[in-house]
Amino acid sequence: MKFDIPIAWPDPRHPARRINLCSGRADASRLKNKIAFDAFNAAFADGDFPATRFDFCELFVNGEWMGVWEACGSNRDIVPDDTLLYKLRVEQRRLWRTTETSFVDCLSTPNGMEGDPYKPIAELFEFTAKSSPECFAKELSSRFSLENLIDYYLVVNCIDDADGVFANQYFARCPGKGKFLIIPWDCDEILLNPGTPHSNY
Repeated sequence: MKFDIPIAWPDPRHPARRINLCSGRADASRLKNKIAFDAFNAAFADGDFPATRFDFCELFVNGEWMGVWEACGSNRDIVPDDTLLYKLRVEQRRLWRTTETSFVDCLSTPNGMEGDPYKPIAELFEFTAKSSPECFAKELSSRFSLENLIDYYLVVNCIDDADGVFANQYFARCPGKGKFLIIPWDCDEILLNPGTPHSNY
């Protein structure tokens, strides 16, 4: 198997240990992920973590050309090894009003971490679901990177990423900071409804 992409791809600071190939199942143009992730990376330029990078590659298997595919790195490769990383599954559509963690997968934990790895995300959901407006406004910046949160939802709205509002997200907690960030994922259904912007964000 051969790819025509550099070995340090997607980012010299975060060499790819995993590369995902995407066939464009939901996007015949195969341009939507590229548009979205370029926008997220531009917005996150001064943030804690970049978004992963999407690009295009030619794929050869045993010398046979298999066509042009989308290639993307893994979100595990753009965060430090001691980061708590969670993936939200698509069935949950009420992210900011739930205290459930059954729809969350914990993908990585800091070495030597003791206790339940789901406790930090459960505490975050408890806060977002049950805080009064005054408490929410006062304490959000101590629990979440506001720069990341603002940049993320600005891009989500600009590209009409309906899935990005409630599901296609990774949550990462920065080592040593205790604050969460959102890392985007799976943007192949953006720009579907340009006449119906998200009225709730």
